[in-house]
Amino acid sequence: MQKTLQEIQAENRRLILEAVHGCSYEEALEQDFLQANSQFTIFTGYRGDFNDIRTWLRNIGKPITLSRVLLAFKNTAIVEKFYWASRDYIIEKWDLTKETLGDQSEETQRAIHQLLTQ
Repeated sequence: MQKTLQEIQAENRRLILEAVHGCSYEEALEQDFLQANSQFTIFTGYRGDFNDIRTWLRNIGKPITLSRVLLAFKNTAIVEKFYWASRDYIIEKWDLTKETLGDQSEETQRAIHQLLTQ
């Protein structure tokens, strides 16, 4: 049974964050949180209350951009020949008018998923 696009997107996000940070998904989210929290505090000058940062918290671990996808490929155990072939394919197919992985075509999202799960 073929996975739905939503399942592919969730798995891609998890795999990419794990590869980029070199740890479990939960630890990767924590690292993104700590980085974003420090940027939020510097930007606003205060930590703010929960209502001020609710939307900000929902965006931890996002966006999954082309740079994060390529970094994930670099940090995974993909054989070098597959890395270069996949990198060229992804760069060629990535619609540069759409910044994040979730905005890319289903074909591109599924190709990235296949490469990450090889």
